[in-house]
Amino acid sequence: MIQHNRLIAILLSTLILTFAATSRGAEGSDTDAIRTMFTRIDLDYPGLQNVKSALNRDDLPAAEEAYLTFWRERQDRKVLWNPSGRFSSLENRTGASSDFFRVHPVMISWRDREKLKGQIHTDCAWADFGTPTRWTLLTMADLMLENRLVHLRVGNAPPREMGSPWIIQGDHEWRHYFMPVLAQAYWLTGDDKYVSKLVEVWKTWIHNHAAAFSKTQWHARAFYAMQHAVHQTPTIEMVLESPALTPRDFCLIIANLSGGTIEWLTAVPPMGANCTPAQVLGILTIATALPEFKDSTQWVATAQKYLAGFLPEEAYPDGGFAETTFSYSIGTALPLLSCVYSLKVSELPVPEELLSRSEKWGEHFLYLARPDYLLPWTGHGVRIHAFDLLTQLAKMHPHRQDFLYYATQGKEGRRPENPSRWFNWSGYCSMRDRYDPTANYLFFDVGPCGKNHKNANKLQIEVASHGRTLLEDRGNHTYSADSEFNTYFNYCYGHSTVLVDGKSQPLREEVSTAPLTNPWTSTAVLDYNAGEYSGGYHPTSYVAGAVDNGVRHYRSVIFVKPDYWIVTDRLLPTGKDDPDRARTFEQLFQYIPREITEHRDSLAVSSATPGEPNLALIPVSREGLELEIAQGRRKPFILGWAVLENEPGGHVQKDTTASRRPFGERAVEPAPTVIYRKRAIMPAVMQTVLWPMKAGHTQRPRVEQLGEPGDGAVKVTLPDGRVDWYRSSAAPCAMEVGGVSFHDALAALVRLDSQGNVVAKDAVKQ
Repeated sequence: MIQHNRLIAILLSTLILTFAATSRGAEGSDTDAIRTMFTRIDLDYPGLQNVKSALNRDDLPAAEEAYLTFWRERQDRKVLWNPSGRFSSLENRTGASSDFFRVHPVMISWRDREKLKGQIHTDCAWADFGTPTRWTLLTMADLMLENRLVHLRVGNAPPREMGSPWIIQGDHEWRHYFMPVLAQAYWLTGDDKYVSKLVEVWKTWIHNHAAAFSKTQWHARAFYAMQHAVHQTPTIEMVLESPALTPRDFCLIIANLSGGTIEWLTAVPPMGANCTPAQVLGILTIATALPEFKDSTQWVATAQKYLAGFLPEEAYPDGGFAETTFSYSIGTALPLLSCVYSLKVSELPVPEELLSRSEKWGEHFLYLARPDYLLPWTGHGVRIHAFDLLTQLAKMHPHRQDFLYYATQGKEGRRPENPSRWFNWSGYCSMRDRYDPTANYLFFDVGPCGKNHKNANKLQIEVASHGRTLLEDRGNHTYSADSEFNTYFNYCYGHSTVLVDGKSQPLREEVSTAPLTNPWTSTAVLDYNAGEYSGGYHPTSYVAGAVDNGVRHYRSVIFVKPDYWIVTDRLLPTGKDDPDRARTFEQLFQYIPREITEHRDSLAVSSATPGEPNLALIPVSREGLELEIAQGRRKPFILGWAVLENEPGGHVQKDTTASRRPFGERAVEPAPTVIYRKRAIMPAVMQTVLWPMKAGHTQRPRVEQLGEPGDGAVKVTLPDGRVDWYRSSAAPCAMEVGGVSFHDALAALVRLDSQGNVVAKDAVKQ
């Protein structure tokens, strides 16, 4: 027993000595960091005479206190409040950046507390993209005091247990949104406990997490630095008057911002895609707040250089972005506007091209938006609208009353003219009869796969009609490569395009380097576009085998205004991989979760929701065609699922498993995927009429194939007796359609009235 007690005593002594050594090590490291920080400051900057005097007599505590006093007393400092959320509505700001100010302040100063604290929203916050939560600013802040963190991006999920000290590294999606929450809670209550928690977590980061990155992990380091810069800089300003912020702690935090944080942001190349604007914002936020530092001018120059270089690399002249996912495009355009604003309020030059390009961004989102104002659900997207962005662009470009029309959902401004639009760099087009919430609308993607948050989904379509989305991209379920749904959502299986022998297009990085030359035509009679994919069909985790490089998929879509569309898929040999071998081709049409009615005699299907608009699919040729409706299917591979997500994009609240899923993984529910399957030797043609129906209407047209299947010719007899004759081709040729001859046409349409008179005709030229 004596020996046992002696052993315990030795162990306790060892632990105490180790802790003391560790404490002395941290203290010594803090002292070194602060001394180094002072060498980076221009001590002749106005107001720093007391700091300089203290350093000259080697009185570091006095220098620290003098520097904090300088920050509290100076009048000229420009600290931007939470620039990452500057142009977002209150609902989006509480979710995305924990900014609870009802009216977003431009600059922030600790002196503004009494003036601005009444502007802080104290009711429940929103999750990202506008879903209500049960959390308020103060309940969130109080949980943080218990080392429990609410992340509004996962809505009403239970708080995450962070431990003590908080361990954030390796889970960057938490992104330090706690900082503005604690600072705003302090402003509301005046309670220093919120500042004490801020200081504790800041110091934990500085002592542990920052050093954990190797010098080769530049991307991860810069990512953390972005979040620190935009959240930490204004938060420090807000808590300056609190005694819980000691001079030593204040100097340590500034040393970290002006040292590792800004170094991580400026010593690496532009991060690319949606990260570069945030990287620039981080640099500008620190540079404008720390003008007393010798390198502040160089920091600004680096930010301007990165910003100027961003456009030719990442932004298309037509208003699209190389990162083709719409939610990430919005997440790029808004920070770019924040960069413009940050430079302007700091009286710094703004790249002229950045200003001129912004109008194109507005056009891109305005004309591609669905009738419900949400953007197509491309890539790793969420259901998102562009109201915040178009509101700002309408202010920047007051002559664009169509921007205002979208931003106010038609309450103000002017309705967009020529509502169908083609964007010849991003490769997106919209086909609609009018710009109205009840319009007939089709989105067609004939462009490159894109960068970063992309899917293998070229030639996909989305359809909305009479106020209801009916065919929709499956969006993004998860970023986790371990999920059984990863392949489904990332590859062709979750998109309205074509599979070849169960194989998909591969994920690839692919951008436009010149305007696309697809045969876009938009007239009063029709809209038409076509595109092709010939990059091979690859095995995935769903389907084994070799890459099939022998198939070229050529898809054309015609909108017969204002009534319906015809999708023509031509599967053509490339001359590689045994062109004479029969293959199985599968047209996929991804319905929203809905009841589906089958018409086995014609192989037509339609959604069948009473009292709602519906969509029928009618194949032109039934020869060799099979119909399958996959809904909630898991074997032989996953098909027929949709992300269960509240409009306009929040996480579903009724899913009780949400807290147990990885971040970003959304709930799923069965949804019909209509499969038209054909086994054939190329060339093969699959044609489908997409017929939208108003609520209460069930009549469908009579669809007949004309000539041989490869002719792409169809006769559509409408319920009111009108007749449309249509033919499409993969290459310009002479064709006769409905008794009318056309030369060098890719497609042609002739419409007869119920008496057989030609009332409209049009042709598509290359």
